[in-house]
Amino acid sequence: MIRRPSHDVYTCIYMWFLDIVTTFTKHKIQFAVAGGYAVSLHGAVRGRIDLDFVIALTEANLQRIEDSLTELGYQLRIPVSAREVYQFRKEYIQKRNLIAWSFYEQKNPAHI
Repeated sequence: MIRRPSHDVYTCIYMWFLDIVTTFTKHKIQFAVAGGYAVSLHGAVRGRIDLDFVIALTEANLQRIEDSLTELGYQLRIPVSAREVYQFRKEYIQKRNLIAWSFYEQKNPAHI
């Protein structure tokens, strides 16, 4: 018999997702859900659930993302601001192999 996490675990994960998506919508961020969570929304079983977003690459959109995640208590994983990501994106991608601009929640590091 497969043991599944309690309903409360699923509720917590969904609420985490909903908080971020609601905040992104409120701040008029252009985004799409991608990665493991998007796959699980379509019914596929995944061993890992994190949130990945495809975002419109404009300086204003990046700034709104940084502001909204900071408002929710998230911190930048690397000290590179929205403005720097936008201005130096080609260098970061080509010379520094930056493929994701990520945030984490210090009080709950599983939220990435």
